[in-house]
Amino acid sequence: MEHKKKNDEAVLAVMDDIINTFDEYVVCFSFATEGIAQQGEELAKHSFEKGHRIWIGSDVAKNPKMHARIDTVECIEKCKKDGYFSNELAKSLLSIMYSLWDEVYRHRLAKVTGLDAQYIECPLMGTYAKFGTA
Repeated sequence: MEHKKKNDEAVLAVMDDIINTFDEYVVCFSFATEGIAQQGEELAKHSFEKGHRIWIGSDVAKNPKMHARIDTVECIEKCKKDGYFSNELAKSLLSIMYSLWDEVYRHRLAKVTGLDAQYIECPLMGTYAKFGTA
């Protein structure tokens, strides 16, 4: 009985860790999307014609290296609250969460339960046990 209790506690510790990690990513996503919307609102305060571009660069003052560009009018549209950029970040977040589940947490649960990772399932993550397969 003591072994089962320790096993249950180990499983709960892994699950607590995954929930905390996912929560951190959701907070990060929330902050990022809020910042994107604010940046779009700031840009929208000015008048830009189609074809005007925003450039992202580094070391601009001393040795400019330009890394990315976007049409400013298009950028304003894509920055809108719940717009294209936020949607793309949400899809990226889901990919990160799935990867963490599949590459880290599933294996941690397998270790503490003594099961093969392929038999640890989480329907929310789109994983189902592979019983009867080689």
